[in-house]
Amino acid sequence: MKMRQHDFSEDCDNEETKSPKVFQDLTNATLNMIHEFSNNVIDDTKIIASWNLDREKHLLQWGESNGVKTRVDIAYVEGDGRGGIAREDL
Repeated sequence: MKMRQHDFSEDCDNEETKSPKVFQDLTNATLNMIHEFSNNVIDDTKIIASWNLDREKHLLQWGESNGVKTRVDIAYVEGDGRGGIAREDL
């Protein structure tokens, strides 16, 4: 059984014509995934104000005092745990 050797020059010729379509397909797939995810997000997210986040808030304050600019606060979200939450509508 004789194996055919692949001609990579054919791939190079087709690369230029395939690239825009590949990138467009990737863009479309990414946007579809974002839309699907956002449709599944629960609108009534509960922020737990009583959760002790002193360490995280001190770290945030330290960063700001050393020149770090941020648009997030530290919060505890019910069911998801702690993380950053936007201070303003971005």
